[in-house]
Amino acid sequence: MPSDVNFRANLWGMHSLGANVIIATIACGSLQEDVRPGELVFPDSVVD
Repeated sequence: MPSDVNFRANLWGMHSLGANVIIATIACGSLQEDVRPGELVFPDSVVD
């Protein structure tokens, strides 16, 4: 379950490795029929 993930520990781990910027995205679907569930895509624009 997503609520079981220790997000704080993950962020601290990235910090301890030297990360000073983290870019995070989330998507729940696509309006494009050619993008199937489970496919990896790279967003090039953001709708807020």
